[in-house]
Amino acid sequence: MRKIIFLPVALLFFSSARAQEVKLSYFGETFTHYGVKGAYSLPLYSWDKTNRREKARNSALVFSPGLAIYRHTGNHIGVIVMPEISYKTVNYKGGLFEAGVSPGLFRSFYEGQTFEVSEEGTLERKHLAGRTAFMPSLFVGFGKDLSVQKQTKLTWFCRFHVLKQVPYNKSSLTRIAFEAGISKPLTVRK
Repeated sequence: MRKIIFLPVALLFFSSARAQEVKLSYFGETFTHYGVKGAYSLPLYSWDKTNRREKARNSALVFSPGLAIYRHTGNHIGVIVMPEISYKTVNYKGGLFEAGVSPGLFRSFYEGQTFEVSEEGTLERKHLAGRTAFMPSLFVGFGKDLSVQKQTKLTWFCRFHVLKQVPYNKSSLTRIAFEAGISKPLTVRK
């Protein structure tokens, strides 16, 4: 148990001297499976690179614990815990590219009332009925860091996710999701 608590605390102290961000975005499979996602980004390691034309590019390895909630109308509400590890680069004009992986945990909660048969043969209501599954994902994204050209301290981004729900019935299910949102830095220390 101590190891589980130690890792997040160590990451917070390790990244305290770097820019941390809060992200809020639309997250959904389609517009009928709509939802929201929030995350907190902690750069683990970052580096700058300048090319021959003196154009700088900043790159970073980022850890982002996040939570996504979506609704499949008339069926279920899905909650996905998404701790992400990603590679992120911002060019001299503020252009953003990122790619990463997430070992997610999915939990669905069925809408409506769900009943099950008891040992006595009577129907009993089952509260918070649903499924739990492993849901790893890969994503790629792009956007613009508006602080690079001193416009505002915001970044907008879009991401495309490929998620794999295991188990799904007796097999697995591949899902495609879209994410669009903004991020705001919390601290900037040099």
